[in-house]
Amino acid sequence: SVGLELPDSATLSLRHDIGDNLELLADIAWTGWSSVQELVVVRDTGVPVSETPELWDDTWRFALGGTYRLNDALKLRAGVAYDQTPVPDSTRTPRLPDEDRTWIALGVQWLMSEALTFDAGYAHLFSEDASLRQNAGNTVLNGVLVGEQTSDVDVLSVQLAYRF
Repeated sequence: SVGLELPDSATLSLRHDIGDNLELLADIAWTGWSSVQELVVVRDTGVPVSETPELWDDTWRFALGGTYRLNDALKLRAGVAYDQTPVPDSTRTPRLPDEDRTWIALGVQWLMSEALTFDAGYAHLFSEDASLRQNAGNTVLNGVLVGEQTSDVDVLSVQLAYRF
């Protein structure tokens, strides 16, 4: 088993109408990832199998976007966000080679009828290559893993909602 205290978080979101068809959206979020200091895997007997120092940091995410209503049935959405990683360089592991990332997102909403709504969204996450230099807390026992991780992330979402 692994015990993990999930972090506190706080978010401030703003929405402002600009004219009849345009909405401006902004969001700031803080997450208290510093609650994750180590990852300890324990056998059923209570004996630790592994202990990995994590030493995560609190993070911020900043987002700005907008919605444009083309007509009564169709809305277009777009946005950008910057999301900090909680993972410091010193404890980054191949299990979670996280790095700061920038999100670019596009979406559409179609009111097909009074009861039926279709939503679709696409986001691409850009991140720097994550360097790895990890010894899991002890070079003598674990050696040193040295490398680099590259990631490309695409997120596609589709939703059909029916109101009754």
